[in-house]
Amino acid sequence: QRRQLPLRLVCHDRHHLPVAVLAVVQLRLPGAAIAMAEGNSRVRGVVNTVLSLTASCFGAFLASHRFREGNKFSMVDVQNATLAGGVAVGTAANMMIQPGGALTIGFVAGVLSVLGYLKIQPALEKWIGLHDTCGVHNLHGMPGLLGGLAGCIASAMATSDQYGGELVIVFGERM
Repeated sequence: QRRQLPLRLVCHDRHHLPVAVLAVVQLRLPGAAIAMAEGNSRVRGVVNTVLSLTASCFGAFLASHRFREGNKFSMVDVQNATLAGGVAVGTAANMMIQPGGALTIGFVAGVLSVLGYLKIQPALEKWIGLHDTCGVHNLHGMPGLLGGLAGCIASAMATSDQYGGELVIVFGERM
């Protein structure tokens, strides 16, 4: 008779993947990007990160269903791509990107990450021999570039009317 361990999370075990997804999302909060933030910036960071993770999960489910053969969900896609929203919003988490901005960044990151796993990674392996065994390019690379672009846009659009006295706190030497 086979002996069962009390806590067993195997990535390819269909029954434990939802638990692993929830555990991974909980570990991401509040995020390294907002750990050093102060006051309202910290609150904005938590809210924007949660919104982005939520939208990333939604985008990952849609992309996995749409682009997988047989229109089936893959929990591996969802598990990896859900974190992409947290990576992508990291540069702009404590900025006033508004809920729509956080949701958009997360959704695009989730879809981009799933497409990376399904389409871009096999193409890169075929064309240039790049073999990404851990999916770093799809989870951190592409969402990181998206986050950098989002941070540049949010910084360029920031005004003292929007931030008030917090402009110096959020942007340091900018005034």
